[in-house]
Amino acid sequence: MKVPVSAAALGESLGLPPGSVQLTLWGRRQLLAREHRGLLGYSDREVVISAKDGRVRILGSGLSIAAMDAGSIVIRGEISGVEYA
Repeated sequence: MKVPVSAAALGESLGLPPGSVQLTLWGRRQLLAREHRGLLGYSDREVVISAKDGRVRILGSGLSIAAMDAGSIVIRGEISGVEYA
């Protein structure tokens, strides 16, 4: 029997501080960011989101926001880098 594990429980088991932004990247074409604190900036070359302990910049070309809610955002396009500041 499989037991579902929440993202928070997984992060805690890995020793990550609660509320840390969690990034999932599928190849170079799609990124899911969970536990973000809001969208700070957006263009087709850069998406900047607020995190508990700073900012995360997603860099690339043809970037678009495919979905967003209070705690997660999906970014699509040609992703060339991710920076933490």
